[in-house]
Amino acid sequence: MKNTVVKILSAAFFWTAFHAGASCLDEAPRMFFLQPSNEMAGQASLLSKVLRDELGHSKPLVLQWSRHGSNDYWPKSGAGWLQGALQDAAPLYLIHGLYLDDRYDAALRGSDQKLSLLLQNSRQQSVKQAKHLLQAMPNGLRAWYLPEEIDDLNWQTPQRQKLLVEHLLALRQSLGAVKKGLPIHMSAYFGGHGSAQVFAAFLRTVHEQTGIVWILQDGQGVIRSPAPDTLHYLRVIHETLPAQAWIGLIEAFDERQVQGQTQYCPASANELRARQAVWCLATGRAAQAVFSLSQLHPEILGAGANRCVQAR
Repeated sequence: MKNTVVKILSAAFFWTAFHAGASCLDEAPRMFFLQPSNEMAGQASLLSKVLRDELGHSKPLVLQWSRHGSNDYWPKSGAGWLQGALQDAAPLYLIHGLYLDDRYDAALRGSDQKLSLLLQNSRQQSVKQAKHLLQAMPNGLRAWYLPEEIDDLNWQTPQRQKLLVEHLLALRQSLGAVKKGLPIHMSAYFGGHGSAQVFAAFLRTVHEQTGIVWILQDGQGVIRSPAPDTLHYLRVIHETLPAQAWIGLIEAFDERQVQGQTQYCPASANELRARQAVWCLATGRAAQAVFSLSQLHPEILGAGANRCVQAR
């Protein structure tokens, strides 16, 4: 089934290249995600080289988080491996991720009150993290990234949407006091849990009220059953949101289930090309961001890179 989908999307690629010109499909990625992981700690020098080769000094690097639960990737001592790798690759254009509470997904499934309390704590921790990051990397910091991802399932009610807007407005005010004028980015994705028009309108309202710039995940690397109509969702979002309100993101991985374990393995070049074709067909513009460097350069995971090789 998967090979059939890839063939269909590859045909779409050639159709697009013929009818719309090759400029959209030929556009190189402009932004790369890095999801910090302790597996990278022994590969800091290799990570620095990958960052220099892929980014140069102009392409943004989005750090998905700098603290994730109890994992602090940016210790106040300044001796963290991630901080050292970025400094060795400097100067960089950094969109810096803040704090992600590892209870966030569970809180989404709980009551509004519990979610509100978690977001309140996340705001406090993220502002502390922002102050620390600004002192540690004052020159390369260009924007903030909020690691909590927004979907089309858990934010459908007016109460939840009001809670999100209030959270983002309070956080924007606090981050503005840390450093004025930095844009704030946040990811959104869809699983076909409602109308594409309703989800797009929700994203537009949040952008208009808070200034959040959405990074839209296409979900083409994720196992979803039933799979949503990605082309339709992207087209509706493109028609509903102003161009400056969103950035498209291609997932450079394939999710796999191997002996009960979930693995995220590098997608082939043909698959990535077919996924970009969907963006070009739906929106007329290429997805600018790629998730993530770990799939494009699995060697930065050290021994962890072997898992997908064994799975194949």
